[in-house]
Amino acid sequence: MVNKRGFIRIVEAIIAIVVVFGFILIAFPQGRNQTTGETPYEIEQTQERIIGEITNNIEFRRCILNLTTEEPSVCGKELI
Repeated sequence: MVNKRGFIRIVEAIIAIVVVFGFILIAFPQGRNQTTGETPYEIEQTQERIIGEITNNIEFRRCILNLTTEEPSVCGKELI
């Protein structure tokens, strides 16, 4: 072989690519815990309860519509 340094650099580059690719596969596994984009059941139930309360309770609706960014939210304290 005339150019051993070139061969060693190519092998070194291939090893570096394999190491980086292996790290990516370990850091970002595709088979586990994939998100489906669906809303969890508990959050969906909470949203329905809040929207139902806003729809049915006139005072609560007025409180939400009158909120400003300067005052703290006090509308939901009766529900909790």
